[in-house]
Amino acid sequence: GKWDVVDNDAEVMVFLKPGADWAAVGRRISIALEARGWPPCTAPHFMKFVCFSLHWNAPCKIEIYFFHKDEDKQIIFRDRHCSDNGDCEYDKAFPLQFWNGRMPVDIVYPFSYCRVGTAWRHATCPRKPCLALPVL
Repeated sequence: GKWDVVDNDAEVMVFLKPGADWAAVGRRISIALEARGWPPCTAPHFMKFVCFSLHWNAPCKIEIYFFHKDEDKQIIFRDRHCSDNGDCEYDKAFPLQFWNGRMPVDIVYPFSYCRVGTAWRHATCPRKPCLALPVL
């Protein structure tokens, strides 16, 4: 297997339901973390929340990115604007710039498992994590 140590923060993908407001979802996540002793999260960029806490043995940062999933086109995207004839322009900004704003669904789904930290704890991870690394 491959070993990779990148850093001590976590990048989290949140898939929005159709019509969901990313800022409202982010605020609900922040409130849930605050109930567990975290300071409020911030929204430094479009469709991104950052949660940072010094209340643990080591500083902990969670970067939360919000995405949409188009089942018909089998893509994951941050934002798009479509014309009446169905042509769409996709937001090519970080973290989906590698795919011109459209990541293939099969990079993430079906989920796989990966080890978290030095303990043998497992987390749900993208199906092809090495292909997702250019993104995050």
